[in-house]
Amino acid sequence: MATTFDDDETSADRSRPIDLYVIATPTKTYYLTSNVADVVFGSQTYAAITLSRGSQALDRASPTNEYMIHLPITHEIVQRYAATGIPEGAVTITHSRLQAVSGTASQQWTGQGQSLSMDGHVAAIRVSSLTADTLRIQLPTVAAQRSCNHMLYDAQCTLSRAAFSLASTIVSVSGVTVVLASTFSADAGTVGTITHVASSQWRTVLLQSGTTLTLNVALVGVQAGDSVTIAQGCDHTVTTCKAKFNNVANFGGHPQMNKYDPWLPAGIGIIQQE
Repeated sequence: MATTFDDDETSADRSRPIDLYVIATPTKTYYLTSNVADVVFGSQTYAAITLSRGSQALDRASPTNEYMIHLPITHEIVQRYAATGIPEGAVTITHSRLQAVSGTASQQWTGQGQSLSMDGHVAAIRVSSLTADTLRIQLPTVAAQRSCNHMLYDAQCTLSRAAFSLASTIVSVSGVTVVLASTFSADAGTVGTITHVASSQWRTVLLQSGTTLTLNVALVGVQAGDSVTIAQGCDHTVTTCKAKFNNVANFGGHPQMNKYDPWLPAGIGIIQQE
């Protein structure tokens, strides 16, 4: 007699659950199972691996809807992201539960790999719910300071990223050091960004010296010949805003502001405490 997933799931004698995991990165997808042997399902082969998961935190009192999966530190996905701790939004993890008798599966969880940590021979990946991320709201904050508060190329800055970007290719890469075929003159790329076209990964350029860039964190899975886009940087001073970008009308700082707390005597002139 044919059975369904629900039939098997609720049966004391027919339930044979198998956990299946799909870990999708911008450049490669991994199909894994905690089963004792490889599993073929939906035309994909899920490789058997020592893998476990924590309980799914769905309690409304919990600050986040998330759970953990645990992998050996020797697995490729761990090695790829060990240095970066998994860039937020770059790795999507889907967990499904397959019932062996009926051969049907039900998706249990899908979310973003938010962080990676290692303890001994085991790596833990924190997986937050896609729904929780969608509904998460970041309240805006405003600070008064001498330097510009705007993010370069955001709606307040108003500059077009495309107008201050150029396309290039990687000549060589070693950790956080990337050599390009061409880039901006002088050091215009310093504190700018580099984006790997194929994977959409981006990093901050700490320093540009000729065609050599030093990044804040290494790009994952890139190689010589890959296409990248470089965007110029800004040190958020009014001098750079005016001379480099001719955008001082949208400068978001207060360069004449007193360096002391405005609540103290001799503040910025808005509040004077006697």
